[in-house]
Amino acid sequence: ATAGRGFSEAVKALGSKGVARGFGLSFAWASPQGAIRMASYETSKDQLLDKFSAKSFGIACSAVVADFASSVIKVPRELITQRMQTGQYSSSWTAFRSILRQDGVGGLFTGYLSTASRDTPFMVLLFFSYEQFKAWKIRLTFADDVPSQLLAPMKPWSDAETVL
Repeated sequence: ATAGRGFSEAVKALGSKGVARGFGLSFAWASPQGAIRMASYETSKDQLLDKFSAKSFGIACSAVVADFASSVIKVPRELITQRMQTGQYSSSWTAFRSILRQDGVGGLFTGYLSTASRDTPFMVLLFFSYEQFKAWKIRLTFADDVPSQLLAPMKPWSDAETVL
């Protein structure tokens, strides 16, 4: 109830346009952030997986590396979006220039450590799930038994749900 009330109060105060401020910026930078996250994860996994006796520890460490690397995009994007949503700035470009002018490049990374640390547990779970789903998908795709035969009619669509 409290979260709903807070959201409705924000909509009343800022209007629906105010709440949506920064959406374009978030949308535009989501793909580069995801690309950095996946590239960092796969690269660090290649380097770390054989360094640990437990595969899960290598995956967890790679997820942390990926999260900290992708936070280079995420933190400035979230900072600018937050400031636009609170009405401090009317455009992302104005916010970007103002932060640079007032705080320098470091100002764009205000909260980097806390944001990356906040998201780390989620990233570890995300990449553990990703690895499990990927292994399941590979087993299912290359199996000679009933599941692969059942999905044969859907073959054009069978790979759409997974990026290997």
